Amino acid sequence: MRACSLKLQFALLSAVLAVLALGLAGAVLLPVVRHRQLYDLDEQLARDAAVLQGIFAAKEAEILAGTPGVVAGLLPPNLRLRYLEVEALDGRVLHRSGNLRGLDLTGEVGRAHPATIAGQAARLRTARQGELVLHVGTRLGTLDKTQRDLAMSLLTVLPLVVLGAFGGGLLLGRRAVRPIAALTAAAETISTERPGDRLPVPPTGDEVARLTEVLNRSFDRLQRAYEAAARFSADASHQLKTPLAVMRAGVDALGKMGGQVPEVQAEVEVLRRQSRRLTTMVDDLLLLAQVDAGRLELESGPSDLQPLLERVWEDLEALAAEQNVSVERSWPEALPCHADPRRVALILQNLLENAIKYTPPGGRIRGVATAGAAGVECRIANTGAPIAAAQCEAIFERFHRSGAGENVPGHGLGLNIARALARAHGGDLFLDRDEAGWTTFVLRLPRAPAG
Repeated sequence: MRACSLKLQFALLSAVLAVLALGLAGAVLLPVVRHRQLYDLDEQLARDAAVLQGIFAAKEAEILAGTPGVVAGLLPPNLRLRYLEVEALDGRVLHRSGNLRGLDLTGEVGRAHPATIAGQAARLRTARQGELVLHVGTRLGTLDKTQRDLAMSLLTVLPLVVLGAFGGGLLLGRRAVRPIAALTAAAETISTERPGDRLPVPPTGDEVARLTEVLNRSFDRLQRAYEAAARFSADASHQLKTPLAVMRAGVDALGKMGGQVPEVQAEVEVLRRQSRRLTTMVDDLLLLAQVDAGRLELESGPSDLQPLLERVWEDLEALAAEQNVSVERSWPEALPCHADPRRVALILQNLLENAIKYTPPGGRIRGVATAGAAGVECRIANTGAPIAAAQCEAIFERFHRSGAGENVPGHGLGLNIARALARAHGGDLFLDRDEAGWTTFVLRLPRAPAG
């Protein structure tokens, strides 16, 4: 599963934080607003009770006498919708508003408290005027509606906040990772062909600039280690050439001396084969060291691949006849390309030697070459044990020996050298697994430039 980009992570985190912030704001705002509304309502009820106390003070005797309609006639218009109950200190109910539907009200004098009247939430205030006790109240419908409206407003604005936070987070994330993207693009250009390239240090002096400096110092250390390894490989291979040449000459001279017993002659022959193998390996390592160090010299120019194929194919046919392997070929009279003939001949030699080594007796080897607008494509295929999919790239590694060829002579450098030389020409070498029963190596070389 592919992880989402930093920009998307930043945008998602911004949206989540916006939701959490809005939820926290709602959790704090709704109780605060309700508390303030209840406080204002209690203050209003206290003022209403004070007004009624002032009105009832002048008619207290008539009210205590229970004269019908006295309290109703004294109520101001703005208080007629309030819940109101007037009672004497002895408990007699002197007046009860119709909206109470016969419900008795109670409460502590001078205090406001919640109540439920006719199934609806209400708020009551109790006051005393002489021998009278007043209970004044009102429904909380307006307050509850305000709370619902406020909660609905928060839910309505939530999608807009999420979209805004996500879009803003995406833009900020894109801006934040832009220096990282620039570093990534610059780092991808640093290779063995251009080991001296370095990342541009931004002038911001921030964490990205610090990271760039650290990476550049790491690249410096890697370049020094790489150059030291390549130089050691080249120097060691070069220094080995002379003693190996002397050793081969001595072994050859021993082989030509007469009068040796068969056991000694057999040992000399073994030494001759091993010295030749060691010489070949040293030559290959020297060539690879030149490639690694970027010092491989190619004498590239307009060339024709067809004569090279003809020469190496003649050698292949001689070896194939000895091992009972049939060969077939197909290519045109001319295969124009831009290459160094000496190096290309080495590529073809390695491919054909590889094919003959891994083709069992009775097998087949096939060579097909074509020329196109992009250049030349040469396909060398052989039958035999298939190469596992996991080994398709590993076979091009140095000193790699596939499981199918543990008993086959060689030191595992041929394909690596062939690919390195192909890519040095601007071409490529790869394994094609499209055809069942065949192992096919594809060599591509660029076409000679026009003009």
